[in-house]
Order: sequence, then structure tokens, then C-alpha cells
Amino acid sequence: MKEYKVNEGESIKSIAYNNGFYWKTIWDHPDNKELKELRKNPEILYADDIVVIPDKEIRKEKITSNELHKFKVKGSGEMFQMRFLLGDKPMANVSYTLYIDKKFFAGKTDEEGWVKKPTHPNARVARVYLGDEEDEDGNLLETDEYIFNLGHLDPIDTISGIQGRLNNLGYNCGEEDGEIGENTINAIKGFQNKNGLSATGVLNDMTRKKIQEVYGC
Repeated sequence: MKEYKVNEGESIKSIAYNNGFYWKTIWDHPDNKELKELRKNPEILYADDIVVIPDKEIRKEKITSNELHKFKVKGSGEMFQMRFLLGDKPMANVSYTLYIDKKFFAGKTDEEGWVKKPTHPNARVARVYLGDEEDEDGNLLETDEYIFNLGHLDPIDTISGIQGRLNNLGYNCGEEDGEIGENTINAIKGFQNKNGLSATGVLNDMTRKKIQEVYGC
């Protein structure tokens, strides 16, 4: 058993993946109970959090020789999911190309404006290009570029975590530096105004809860 200090951008799933574990084995380990209660979401850790990685145990199964036996390996089930809106309306059926690290996907957003593709816990950067315009030769012009640093969202109980969520929701906080400056106050006001809260610019419990609800985590 060892203690592991979390680096920025890591999650329980990526740490488990790198150490040859199914992620729930680490997340549900008794020695990680305090961390689990603090962070609540296995995909959102904070740099310098401590994760206990247990020793591997050899599992033995009784089988009969000269017969076929199937063993199912549990996967991480990771998905890249991003919804694109124009104002409050979904950007439906818009052509896109998606790069997740070195993997490439192409298709169209669904009726609700979602792009959803399987990925792996170690993915670090996703680039999405949206556009339906064509040049004179009929080639698709990729008009809008969106870049996402995967795994870099800090917990909701940190200022940088609030800034990251607001930035992703379109309320410009500027740099996610953990400081409540003018840009962050204006972003909080904009979010409060849009979501029926008193637009004070103060990050109270009600605002934090609403940000988490709207963002989804």
C-alpha cells in the first residue's frame, strides 16, 4: 500500500488506470473514505490531494481443464461529452471533427447539440471543430475551434473550481487563479442574473449550489 500525491489534471480513474486497478477499487477503499467524503466526485480531485493505492491481490478461480472460460475485464467507461448551444438553443446537426489527444472522430451533433465519444482516463486535451460551411470545391470549412483541457476542473468548494465552471458556461472569469477579482465578480453577477438569483457578485452557498446544478458536477 502506498500514498500518492495527486497532480493537476488527474482523477481517481486516471490514477487507477495507471496503476492497473478498476477505479472503484481505489475510490471505495476504506483508507480513501475521507477523500471520498471531501471530493464526492472521483473525476474531480485537487492537486496535492493524497490517494491511497492498495497492494494488488492475486485472485484465484477454480476452473475445469479442457473447457472454455470467459473472464470479463472491467473498463473505465470514460466518455467525452460536450453540449453546444447558440444562446439557449442547441446547435443541432452541425458537422464536427473531434481530436482527443491523437484519436480522431467526425460526425454531427445530435438534436440536443451534444458530441459524445468514448475516451480513456488518461486523455488530456480535446479539440472540437464545428462548421457546416463549404469552400468552392465542396470541402467542409471548420469555422469554430474549441479546446478543452480534460481533467483540469478543480472541486466545487475551491475558487478555481468555480472559475473553471463559470468559464466553461460562458461567464468570463479570466484566469482560473483562485482569486476573486473584478472579472470573477462580474462573472458571478452574470450567472446570478441569468439564473434568477440576486446579482450581488458574492459567492454564497446558494450561488455555489446553483453553479454545480447547472454545470452538472
